[in-house]
Amino acid sequence: MMMKSWTVDTTPGCDWRHPFSPDRLFSYDPSLYRDLMRLRYASDPWMRQLLALLHMAYLRGEPIAIVGPHEDDARSILDSFFKKSSGRTKVLPE
Repeated sequence: MMMKSWTVDTTPGCDWRHPFSPDRLFSYDPSLYRDLMRLRYASDPWMRQLLALLHMAYLRGEPIAIVGPHEDDARSILDSFFKKSSGRTKVLPE
């Protein structure tokens, strides 16, 4: 699969290729969303691979769009991951 742009979609049920998208029946709760993302990171190789690809894009300064109702939570998760992985203090732009 070729990524044409870096978009993280958090819309419930939008597409299986978006690991930040919960099931379409997911009821919003920030702590549950974060727990779901932790579970996916621990058990889903695609989630880990996507995070690595996003991290490389981030280090190259490529734009990463985050959309959907869980945008703030996903941005916070990615910011935390990128800071831990690169030691940089730069965060994703709003």
